Amino acid sequence: STFGESKTAGPRYVRIGFNTPVAPGSVLVRGGGQLSVLRPEAPYPGNLADDAQWLPAERTTAHEVTRDGVNNETYALWVLPTNTVTRALRFKHVAELTDKIYHGYLGGVWLLSERMVNVAPHGVAIASRNPQNAGRLNNGANDGTWAAWDNWEESASNTVTISPEHPETILLVWPRAMSMTGLCALWAGFGSCEVHAYTGPAERHPREAKDEDWRTIRSFSGLENYYPLQLGPNWLDFGQTITNRALRLRMTGVTKEGHPHLNGNTKDGKRVWLGDLFA
Repeated sequence: STFGESKTAGPRYVRIGFNTPVAPGSVLVRGGGQLSVLRPEAPYPGNLADDAQWLPAERTTAHEVTRDGVNNETYALWVLPTNTVTRALRFKHVAELTDKIYHGYLGGVWLLSERMVNVAPHGVAIASRNPQNAGRLNNGANDGTWAAWDNWEESASNTVTISPEHPETILLVWPRAMSMTGLCALWAGFGSCEVHAYTGPAERHPREAKDEDWRTIRSFSGLENYYPLQLGPNWLDFGQTITNRALRLRMTGVTKEGHPHLNGNTKDGKRVWLGDLFA
């Protein structure tokens, strides 16, 4: 939803308050601008215009740790200092005079007790289909919803129904081994998948891996696209910490067409898509 509708440039805010203190470690969002939380010593509900009462969160990108806000199309995982306890979240959007629209936008908020960082942007995404669009899989963006990566090609080769025997595959490859506890699939146009860890030789690029070079971590089913919600995470918990330089996500079934806007989007079980993949 939008907030701060006005014809005047400058800051505008939205506050989410809690009846009792909460202890968030990280916060998954779509949009919202900058995130901060009310300091424990500040009186509730807090003065939105007084930055001294608010503790800023941070997020990582492919290149840096930053407090910069996120725009309408951006998914972000904000991280708060250890042992943070708060009564309110504050989202701040600063409209510039040159902006076409001045209001802020917050598509969704998901609080997590754990402190987590998304390492997917530090790697390279590789797709079995439409590889030219694979960069959309880990760019932290919604890509306008309908421009998200998908496997559909208007050709005779797109005639196989997605199944465990005929999956679509995505790789995430890092320059060095990363430690991860799971994935998060956002705007997921598939209903089931398998996640594998690379076990092949170091000199072989995972793109050239053989089937025996992959170890199954877990299989997942019942995934949702959550449309028309603007933020619908599918948490793919490994149940363990995996340290590896490559993961393989095999989509083994299409999503449910549970909304009129999605009618026909799975092309009779042959089309899958994915808005973004966090690791």
